[in-house]
Amino acid sequence: MPGYDLLVIGGGVTGVRAAIVAKELNPRLRVAVVSADPVVYTRMSLDYVLKAGITDIHGFTVYQGFEDLGIRFYGSSEVLKLDLNNRVARVKGPVDALGFDKLIIATGSRPVVPDVEGTKLRGIFTFHDFEDAISLHNYAKPGMRACVVGAGMVGLLVADALRSRGVKVFLVDMLPGVALTMVDGWISEFLEKRIKARGVDVITNARLEKVEGASRVERVVVNGERRDADIVVFAVGVKPAAGLAVEAGIRLGRQGAIKTDNRCETSVPGVYAIGDCAASLDYLTGKEVYRPLGIVGVQAANIAGSNAAGFEREYRGIVPTQYEEAFGTGFARVGLNTMEAKGLGLNVKTVRARYRFPGVRLASTSLVVYKDDRSKTVIGWQAAGPWLASLKSGLFERAVREGWSLDELVEKNIEILD
Repeated sequence: MPGYDLLVIGGGVTGVRAAIVAKELNPRLRVAVVSADPVVYTRMSLDYVLKAGITDIHGFTVYQGFEDLGIRFYGSSEVLKLDLNNRVARVKGPVDALGFDKLIIATGSRPVVPDVEGTKLRGIFTFHDFEDAISLHNYAKPGMRACVVGAGMVGLLVADALRSRGVKVFLVDMLPGVALTMVDGWISEFLEKRIKARGVDVITNARLEKVEGASRVERVVVNGERRDADIVVFAVGVKPAAGLAVEAGIRLGRQGAIKTDNRCETSVPGVYAIGDCAASLDYLTGKEVYRPLGIVGVQAANIAGSNAAGFEREYRGIVPTQYEEAFGTGFARVGLNTMEAKGLGLNVKTVRARYRFPGVRLASTSLVVYKDDRSKTVIGWQAAGPWLASLKSGLFERAVREGWSLDELVEKNIEILD
């Protein structure tokens, strides 16, 4: 049975990043990664399977050359069970078992499919991994009608990609606007106008109640109204893939994610958890949160990889950041939005902001989230526009980290409009 100083379960960007950090800090470590996929790729590029017809998974590879780094990569393999007392992982792959001293769990997440009638029909999809993208690519044809359930970041990406394929798309979301888990009210309104201008119908404050058809999708029922559809794509969120941890007796935290401390260590010493399978800490409140975001996973990977290599490192919390483009519009956010802030017990307000950059005409619209008290401390920022939406993201991340007030933003040439 091969044995390693550090075993990483999960070959996504987060897990591999942790392995690389550990190996670079301590080159003598014997490090291995077990991955269900043959290569390491980023999920946020999967819309290009639909947009550009890229159907070879190797076209999405983001990490290569593991042999040169001295890391053993077990691709197309699966860890079936963990024996933490004996430090052994049972594996389905080229070997039956792997021994380890320390362990990083980066098993990711699983897409949520609502419990509604008709989800077993042909034409039902999620958009979470490469196989999902290929399946949808092979099924979707110009002229078909697609119902995308969930108008968050993934929903917008897949809706835009299907539209580019000549599919007639309509978006359905339970919230009163699009992308509200990422941005606030009037930025959401700005995005919705851009989406509708490109021929996509948007139905908010709505629930998919039923999918109808004989053997394949033919109709959907939304808020009691039947609409013709050939495809339904669920993009309503994810849940932690924490089954291995549960079976091994590791404690869970918020939303069923693996509970970790400020070293990314679990309830079992020497076992760490990062990425979509794990809870993390919010920078502004110190509270435990579940944020299945790439930037959160990568920052946690740096922490866990350091500690697994013997270089003690703690973190105060993570400032969430996101940037994406869909429907010819870029949208960005740094820190908390109103929905998250209220969920963490903070009273907040928002204000519009404007800024200038020498020689550049800005076409983005910007919003600042701040504490509703005397301090008026900046806790978040958002922007959207056809270009340069993320231009000031570095400045606003610093504002959030350092606790600037609105007055201090003005001193940095940020104009407050409201």
